[in-house]
Amino acid sequence: MILYILKQAKVYIFVLTFINDEESKEFERLLADIRESKDIHELIDAEKEGERIKFIHRVLLRYQKEMDLLSPQENEDNGEKIIQYLERAAKNEQAKSTYFSLVRIFGNEIKRKREEVLVKVSD
Repeated sequence: MILYILKQAKVYIFVLTFINDEESKEFERLLADIRESKDIHELIDAEKEGERIKFIHRVLLRYQKEMDLLSPQENEDNGEKIIQYLERAAKNEQAKSTYFSLVRIFGNEIKRKREEVLVKVSD
């Protein structure tokens, strides 16, 4: 069991660096919902899928707000504008990376659990 947790920690460490504490708690809760599904209907529940989509959307909106705060000001010189541009570009890359990682992790977890549920049903 400890090895499994360590393996999960390695997989999720990349994503958790780009989401805040509140988001990481919700992320873990959503993953727990997937892991605790008892049958295929719980696993593909539209309401739970909607929760996962809303979570990803909230994370992306937070990134958008952070990028808006990095908008150039009128009284900035060229050096400050370049730094602001680079910070916005970095924030944009973090947002993309986080989006793809969250979608991949949720998808992989659902696939793994679906296979586990189908194996139980076939036994």
